[in-house]
Amino acid sequence: MSDRLLVLVRHGQSEWNLKNLFTGWKDPGLTEKGVAEANEAGRKLKAEGLSFDIAFTSVLTRAQHTLDLILTELGQTGLPVKKHLALNERDYGDLSGLNKDDARKKWGEEQVHVWRRERQAMIFAEGSATPRSSGSGWRSDRVCHSGSRPAGPSRNDREPLIASPPARLPSRASPACG
Repeated sequence: MSDRLLVLVRHGQSEWNLKNLFTGWKDPGLTEKGVAEANEAGRKLKAEGLSFDIAFTSVLTRAQHTLDLILTELGQTGLPVKKHLALNERDYGDLSGLNKDDARKKWGEEQVHVWRRERQAMIFAEGSATPRSSGSGWRSDRVCHSGSRPAGPSRNDREPLIASPPARLPSRASPACG
């Protein structure tokens, strides 16, 4: 093994993952399956002979609980842990709590895919010409949406892990939205 190794682990299944709901910054707990997934991740890391000097996690309880379970399995419960808002899952704004299948029916498969997977996706507030970041923290003048738009959050108040130069925000009339 290298003397430097970064291990990334996603939180175990949450109550809202189970219900197929947009979660974002809402903070439902882990399901029994999520707890089992976290414990298994810890056992696998231990089986690889890994030990850690420090751990990083978001400020969301489901991520912290997952980390606690992993550290318990590793026998490293006293490990220094840094919690940071920038490690939070994307904030879906008003999409949070909505069923993803219902959203696909209302706004279409492609649109929901953009909101869920495009790092630079913008969500427009209903009736607004101003896009708001759907969670990446980065602005874009290339990603636009049509049709009804649920409100999204602004994450400009967050400290990014990696700085990115600001770009011009598009308006609904922008040629980029054509």
